[in-house]
Amino acid sequence: MTIFRKVCGLALCSLIFMTSCSDDDDVSTTIPDGGSTIVVPDFVAFNTGTTPVFPEGIEFDTDREAFLISSAASGAINMVSKEGTVSNLVPASVFGGSGTFGLQIDKTNNRLLAVASNIQDPTTANLFIFNLTDGSLIHNVNLAALTSGLTFSNDVAVDNDGNAYVTNSDKGIIFKVTMDGTASIFFNDSTYAPSDPQTETGFNGIDFHPNGYLLIVHRTTNRILKLDISNPTTLTEVSLPAGYINGGDGIYLDNNEMVVVSNGGAPFVTKFESSNDWSSAVVSGDTYATGDVFPTTVVKVGDEYMVNNSYFNYPAYGNTPVNYFIAKANFDFDKRYSGTSQELPRVNTPIVPLLYGTSYPAPFYADCTTAIASGLPNMQGDWTEQTVTVAGTEYPANTTPHSERIEQCGSRILVVSNGVLHEVFTADDTMYNGVNDVNPMGQQIHSKGRFENNTLILTPVFPTQSGITLPNVTRELIQDDGGNDVLKFFNPQLGSTRYLVKN
Repeated sequence: MTIFRKVCGLALCSLIFMTSCSDDDDVSTTIPDGGSTIVVPDFVAFNTGTTPVFPEGIEFDTDREAFLISSAASGAINMVSKEGTVSNLVPASVFGGSGTFGLQIDKTNNRLLAVASNIQDPTTANLFIFNLTDGSLIHNVNLAALTSGLTFSNDVAVDNDGNAYVTNSDKGIIFKVTMDGTASIFFNDSTYAPSDPQTETGFNGIDFHPNGYLLIVHRTTNRILKLDISNPTTLTEVSLPAGYINGGDGIYLDNNEMVVVSNGGAPFVTKFESSNDWSSAVVSGDTYATGDVFPTTVVKVGDEYMVNNSYFNYPAYGNTPVNYFIAKANFDFDKRYSGTSQELPRVNTPIVPLLYGTSYPAPFYADCTTAIASGLPNMQGDWTEQTVTVAGTEYPANTTPHSERIEQCGSRILVVSNGVLHEVFTADDTMYNGVNDVNPMGQQIHSKGRFENNTLILTPVFPTQSGITLPNVTRELIQDDGGNDVLKFFNPQLGSTRYLVKN
């Protein structure tokens, strides 16, 4: 889970304060504890009305067949069905102005545990424990009373006996809360505290292994640490390949499998496997690029991992997000899907390793069952810059010709070029459905996308406080003097207009 003050400099804290006042690739999976078969969609899109919630934590309730999400804005815990219907389980009023972050379902004891912290008052930290069935309050545990100064409680895990363990991201502290609500400091070592809690995060996500230990994400050092609950005096580090955690946030542990969400730069999700009880681990499959929508954590539903996207970064761009989505993690970049334009998963540029390689990946929309939306130009195909003559004027190709592939599905459009995949999920001129990805250097970019007549218009979006603006990137479908289709491509970063002809 993310230390929230880290992004408050992007005008996020004030927004949270205001809101707190107020296909064939779907997988049928058997849920071990529920015994039922649940079809997991490739993504679940949902809308929270007029008020942003900034969902930070996520769990899946097998009885309801619904996701439970926390709210960093108001604290309210909501249920999201697989179809995207939102309903409330615990109202915001219960949390007294605090937001909720990590969630944990304790199925054995029919409990839901929620970590709460207050961004305006960093001396406030609580663990709320609810009846999972009806959302009634069992315990409100004051964690801040156990330590002085900054106390940002963040995530929670539950052991075999129902004891809860809560990370303190501002200090090297792990709290313990017993079944009867008694709280104590379980682990305390200031060497794990961040040097500047206002901008850095120490302990973050946490999960329990049934062999009797905790695995804890340490965000600032990109490490996974192991703590034996029978002897909580020393942390050991899980040996991992370098570079596969960058600003580690949420964690999900399933025996010999661990999934970690990274959002310290361009975000991604990594799956690890261990054969030695988490002394070390290796990467399993490809990393999953979420797009720059600030993923925070992940939950396993059957055999599938579903990633929660918080959109914490959106207020910096002048947005007040009320649209969110939970996406199935795809750890196989070669996997392709079929279905309608609203069923195919969103496509993003691979992050680790950066970009997709030296040759174009197989088409992503090849099995799309939705025709190009009425009124939109057909730009599909492979395009290469060439010398062309348009209206009597010759436009010579550059010495290093640009090339790209364009795919279309309904009102979606995907440009494949220079190692990146830039997708407009819906050409509705919103940042939510636009390009939320990286450029060839791995830097995060955002663009709104829309069509005007025969032109695709991408409007670059920058943080409002940056004062940066750039002209629109445009691709216009025209014809040369011989009647051939030409893609007139203007990119202000390239500083030129280029003319591409279909191969």
